[in-house]
Amino acid sequence: MVTMLHILETLSDFGGTPRKLLYLTKYANRNQCKFIFLLFRSSSLDKDFESLEKEFTQHGATILKFNTTSFLKLAWKIRLEAMRLEADVICTHYTRALVAGYLASKSLGLPLIHHEHSSAHYRKGIGRVLGGFCLPRAEATICNSKYTMNTIQTGYPGATGKLHVVYNPVEERLVGVERRAFRDQVGARSSDILIGHVGGMIPQRDQKTLIKAFREIHSEFTNTKLVLIGDGPVQSELKSLVQSLGLTTDVIFTGYTRDVGEYLNAIDIYVNPTLDEGFGIAVVEAMLAKLPVILSDQGAHPELVLEGQNGFLYPGGDAESLAKKVKLLIENPDQRKNIGIKAYESAKTSFAPSIFASNYLHIVESILKNSKSSNRPIQQRGAQWS
Repeated sequence: MVTMLHILETLSDFGGTPRKLLYLTKYANRNQCKFIFLLFRSSSLDKDFESLEKEFTQHGATILKFNTTSFLKLAWKIRLEAMRLEADVICTHYTRALVAGYLASKSLGLPLIHHEHSSAHYRKGIGRVLGGFCLPRAEATICNSKYTMNTIQTGYPGATGKLHVVYNPVEERLVGVERRAFRDQVGARSSDILIGHVGGMIPQRDQKTLIKAFREIHSEFTNTKLVLIGDGPVQSELKSLVQSLGLTTDVIFTGYTRDVGEYLNAIDIYVNPTLDEGFGIAVVEAMLAKLPVILSDQGAHPELVLEGQNGFLYPGGDAESLAKKVKLLIENPDQRKNIGIKAYESAKTSFAPSIFASNYLHIVESILKNSKSSNRPIQQRGAQWS
């Protein structure tokens, strides 16, 4: 039995990390693995947090809570819990957990596995400095895409040789409302083409390019609507842009919603204009909804689709090129359907949670077997896989 102590701020269902870890606990062999999650920040999304916590415990995970912003206090807590629970490996998520986990793991002689969930392009200040010291000293760092791995390798050269890629697991979104009924809710006629996007409204998501492309699309195909699912700091700026372009009645801002499945079931074409995508969970969810996807050629997007086979790529930030791709699919409904089916088949094969769990645990197993940080054989601490 291998005991993994994961350190992260929260298990709130807001972002991909908690859901990824939930799939890990769900699909791993309970006779081989024990998962403990130490959370060190209270979540403001109490309802979402509680529902996920219950799901974790239903799959045999143990949840511990320790509210602190101090690296040293967190490191001491990790050390105490690792000793008490006889952890075989400490697993960290994001910089604060990495620093505290590094201090605890080295004091105990336990291997440290860090996880990177996004690119390193926007990191700065003390967090980048501390991460630059601790990350190369972890026994391994697991990245969610080759793109993320490359940015980490560039930002933290000392980590070279210790980086691994395990793609995020994604499952189909549940749908509780029929397509027709949900389209009625957003004011779409049966003949309308709905173009959709899911994502936080922040500058690097580049929804501006999508809105500008939609202006060109709508001028030729007046039966189109754009549905933007999510919210964020630039939402008011995007609404002002929509108003200035005279598209107020044809661009729908839904705000944050947990009913993403209903929207995916209702739309016809999915677009992600993001310029720095570490993986693209929302993209894969759209693929699993059998939607044709059109993505910027930035970030991890080229790892998700093959041009013209199970999706399309366009030069990031190029509204004209994006509009051409969308128009092509509007004019060719059969191609739209076929691309959506191929997208579903590839996503189902490449990003299945069972595959993620298997690949992830294979890396953990190899780290435990090869770890030189332990003062005694791993087997004596109970870390056995069979």
